[in-house]
Amino acid sequence: MRPIPGNSYIVQFGDTYPKIAQRAYGISEKWTLIRDCNQLQFRTVGQEDIQPGEVIFIPVDPDIVSLKNSQNKL
Repeated sequence: MRPIPGNSYIVQFGDTYPKIAQRAYGISEKWTLIRDCNQLQFRTVGQEDIQPGEVIFIPVDPDIVSLKNSQNKL
């Protein structure tokens, strides 16, 4: 199962927030976006503070939405 922004994702064995961010956004540095979105549910702090089987939400990246909107205006 591929993490898709705007959808839930079931954490797989070996997943970390940076690995999920890389697959969802194409850039691992966006991992804090995913962590922050799910922090109230899991109270996570680090990059690896998730467990297989947990269901997390992959938020839409506001930077990507903003970029797409500006390109559509051209």
